[in-house]
Amino acid sequence: MSNVVMKDVQRTIRERTVEMESEEYAAFMRELAEWAQTQADMAEYADDIYRHFDND
Repeated sequence: MSNVVMKDVQRTIRERTVEMESEEYAAFMRELAEWAQTQADMAEYADDIYRHFDND
C-alpha cells in the first residue's frame, strides 16, 4: 500500500510542478521536505507519548 501511495504522491507533485521554473521548483521541494520531516517527527513523538501513558 505504501508504495502505491508514494507513487501517487510523486505523480501528483510532477503534474502540479511541471510548469515551475527551476528555482521555484527547488524552493517548493525544500518546503515540502521540511513539512514532511515535521510530520514524521510529530508522528514519532506521538508514538512516544502514547507508549509513555500506556506504561503508567
